[in-house]
Amino acid sequence: MQRWSLPDHLHCIWTLPPDDADFPTRWRLIKTGFTKHDDSTCQIERTGSRIKKGEQAIWQHRYWEHFLRDELDFEQHVHYIHYHLVKHG
Repeated sequence: MQRWSLPDHLHCIWTLPPDDADFPTRWRLIKTGFTKHDDSTCQIERTGSRIKKGEQAIWQHRYWEHFLRDELDFEQHVHYIHYHLVKHG
C-alpha cells in the first residue's frame, strides 16, 4: 500500500450514502480520531492566530467542500490531487 502525505493539509474524494451530506460530523470524527492516536510528532507550536481562533496545533476548524458535478469534474479533481502531491514532492 502506498501512502502519501502533505505536511499541513489533505485532499480527499468521498462517496457518501444517498441523502447524506454530513461533512462536518465526518471531519470531526476523522480529526478527533487522529488526534487521539497521534504520538505528538505532528504537533506544531500554536501561533497567536491559532490560539485566538481556538485551534489546536494540528487542525484548522474550517474545510472546503465541493460537490462533484459530473465525470469531467471528478477527473479534474483527481488530477489536481495527484498533481498537488507531485508538485510538493
